[in-house]
Amino acid sequence: MIAEAPNVLNFGGSVSQTIDDRQRIALPAHHLKQLRAALGGGPDDPIDVVVAVSYRGAVSVYPVDEWKKEVARVEELAKTMAAARELLELYQQMAEPQTLDKQNRFRVPIHLVRAFKLEDSVLVKGTKNHLQVVKSATFEAQLLGDLSRIQAALDVSP
Repeated sequence: MIAEAPNVLNFGGSVSQTIDDRQRIALPAHHLKQLRAALGGGPDDPIDVVVAVSYRGAVSVYPVDEWKKEVARVEELAKTMAAARELLELYQQMAEPQTLDKQNRFRVPIHLVRAFKLEDSVLVKGTKNHLQVVKSATFEAQLLGDLSRIQAALDVSP
């Protein structure tokens, strides 16, 4: 068994959640537990996140420090890659810092709700250092496409 260093964020798992009429989604309990452990704060300490667009066609939710690392990574890539410059521009336009409310909810900006057609039930999935929010049908199509691409790259069949 590999022991993880303390305060290392490693989200995993996927949970179906409901998006309410004010575009709020509750952070799943196990993701909240992982986040609090990584941040090292108390159970009542506020949690600051950045809700942003993802290049994978999803809404991303980053702890602030992880968001800063992601932006720095893309800034470095943007020095030599046009696509990274475009992504950086989207990051700058679509990122919204916020603090989870007392029910541990974050709000998805309405333009992202509309762009990704997020309604009623969504999937919140852990992606190492951040969370992604997708429409369930979008996730299913993306999963099948990803598996096909990986199988082809590895030259294996199902």
